[in-house]
Amino acid sequence: MITPPYDGPWTARKVREEFFNYFRSKNHTFVPSSSTVPYDDPTLLFANAGMNQYKSIFLSTVDPNSERGKLKRAFNSQKCICVGGKHNDLEDVGKDSYHHTFFEMLGNWSFGDYFKKEAIEFSWDLLTNVYGLPKDRLYVTYYAGDPQNGISTDEEAKQHWLSQGISPDHVIVSKGNFWEMGTTGPCGPCSEIHFDRIGGRNAAHLVNGDDPDVLEIWNNVFIQFNRDDDGSLKPLPNKHELTGTRPYSGKFGNNDVDGIDTAYRVVADHVQTLSFALSDGGVPNNIGRGYVLHQILRRGSRYVRKTLGAPIGSFFSLMPVVMETMGDIFPELTKKQDDIKEILDEEEESFSCTLDWGEKLFDQYAICMKDQGAKELNGALYCILW
Repeated sequence: MITPPYDGPWTARKVREEFFNYFRSKNHTFVPSSSTVPYDDPTLLFANAGMNQYKSIFLSTVDPNSERGKLKRAFNSQKCICVGGKHNDLEDVGKDSYHHTFFEMLGNWSFGDYFKKEAIEFSWDLLTNVYGLPKDRLYVTYYAGDPQNGISTDEEAKQHWLSQGISPDHVIVSKGNFWEMGTTGPCGPCSEIHFDRIGGRNAAHLVNGDDPDVLEIWNNVFIQFNRDDDGSLKPLPNKHELTGTRPYSGKFGNNDVDGIDTAYRVVADHVQTLSFALSDGGVPNNIGRGYVLHQILRRGSRYVRKTLGAPIGSFFSLMPVVMETMGDIFPELTKKQDDIKEILDEEEESFSCTLDWGEKLFDQYAICMKDQGAKELNGALYCILW
């Protein structure tokens, strides 16, 4: 009996469920998300990609007799925080549909098993036949190469895409298609899939152009190298493949006249980020990743107070929604719910007092300096406000 195609709403839960079902049917093993706080990796402030927890496999330092060392195919949903270090999206959150400090990355992985051919086939099949995305609104990219480092154009990926029946003018070469986790570590060429939300046109020239209507929704990354401390690339013993996708939508730019929609996106993103980071043991403070969490917390609180006009406590009153929508796949969220709420409530209240005091002080200085005919704030007053 043939199952009829799904025609209901594509909620985040439904997208995740179908992704899991698809790769489970392709003999992939489910691996739970790693912590957003990578205690055993000093090169990262936060987990910023699904591949972080597989680093030892890529570098062939994993015990081959361990459960992790025996993995050949895997899938999961990784909780990621992109703020600080090489991948820092903090100041771009809210301005468009595709920058977040927290996002859920759905990923499938191959460790020395399949590579470019199957990865491309899987991603195209899932997007077009399961999710039902129109093929004529999808565009794909492949790596242009880097002669200086001896890396040629990825003609193999290009040919695999063309074999899916994609129009040649939807297959685009790109110099930027080289993925790296950070300044050092496993890396390699990648091949992205972009979706045109409008359709009825050729949008190839808008791919990777920061257009809010032409979005990257998938990235096939072919891990082939390791970036050393001196910046050189060394081939890895085995070739590995990973992919990921993260959907989102909203109103942007000139359509968001008063900045309200931007504020909603910022608040939603930052509440998620803080909920996950604190559930994994992160704490807002003035050092390292704690300082970054402090920045996120204060930025979110400021948008709630100054743009949305909501009272103290409104920011983290949204935390139960995160628990409700994400707690089933990430149970660690619900285990520390009371502790997280206590920390965030105290931090929001404290910052609100600081914000109120600072604004009053600034207003006093501004009036005083205006009376004196001055147009700039002097250094001493700047330091006090800082």
